[in-house]
Amino acid sequence: MITKGIVIIINTVLIGTTAFSQWNKIYDEIPLSEGAFNCLEITTDSSMFYGTGKHIFKSSTLGYTWDEVYDAGAVSIDCVGNDTCYCAGYYSEIGSGGVALRTYDSGATWQLPVSFPLYWASNFDVFTLNGSQVFICGGDGYGYVQTTDDGFDNVIITIPNISAQSIGAVSCVNSDTCICVTGSPMDDIGEDYKIYKTINGGESWT
Repeated sequence: MITKGIVIIINTVLIGTTAFSQWNKIYDEIPLSEGAFNCLEITTDSSMFYGTGKHIFKSSTLGYTWDEVYDAGAVSIDCVGNDTCYCAGYYSEIGSGGVALRTYDSGATWQLPVSFPLYWASNFDVFTLNGSQVFICGGDGYGYVQTTDDGFDNVIITIPNISAQSIGAVSCVNSDTCICVTGSPMDDIGEDYKIYKTINGGESWT
């Protein structure tokens, strides 16, 4: 099944204290975009990365044209500057190994870093803090949060709650204080959705 995607831009005009916005369709029918449209990330030089269930696309023309840059799905993309991006996704179709997809050259090449003897097929969210520390979360039946400060060559793994089957989202205000949400954003796997907080960089969660 081919899922068609539409890219739109917004023009906002301020009149007095009222904002009037208009959306314009600038591109549609991205080719080979099988699966759901999951995420959009814009870098500091206005490049765009678009993650679907099966592919990653990039635009250097503010969304008017798109090129496929990776043949695997991404659920979440977070970039640092113009060149470094991390993706959370599901990579079972290209083999086991790797906790996050990464690029250091603005999507020209991609790597699946191998850093831990246990791997999961699904990662649901990725968050980059201060340009170096990266948090990623996910799990298929086993919820976890992973942190790294060297591009996932080495990771620390924490479990907010042993009963959580997956962690669907993570965000941080600094290297110590983060929140995460249990549950899968991709499907209903029958678990209760809860929010957990850490104030010690993930060593413990409440």
